[in-house]
Amino acid sequence: MQETRTIVYIGRRVHHKDVTYGTGEWVQGQHKLVDVAVAFKMLRHPDVYEAGVVEAVSTVVVPEFKNRVPEHELEETVAALDAINTMDPDALCDFVSKNFNQKLDRRKSVANLRRDASLLVHQFGVMDDTR
Repeated sequence: MQETRTIVYIGRRVHHKDVTYGTGEWVQGQHKLVDVAVAFKMLRHPDVYEAGVVEAVSTVVVPEFKNRVPEHELEETVAALDAINTMDPDALCDFVSKNFNQKLDRRKSVANLRRDASLLVHQFGVMDDTR
């Protein structure tokens, strides 16, 4: 078993991704157990890292999702994708031109037309009828 040491991130940024030593993402004040050799190198930067006390602290960072998709938009997207999977080529071209003001190449296969329409729905969302 490797010997480890607790390191605390005290840098000026709230979030920090350590690519130099490969210890992953850090949040200000977070404690992590790091290999002793890596910890020795990290402690050369006293403005960013400091030695910590071994505590029962979670090292898992739970990301906070700020831009969650509202439930009604998710339902509209799923309904549009279901409808796309049942459309014929003419209906797919009409759907894309009506909702996204783009033309599809009618020479493509139905599977490719469905894929293109689905990508547009995922990229731009479902347009409402109030335009």
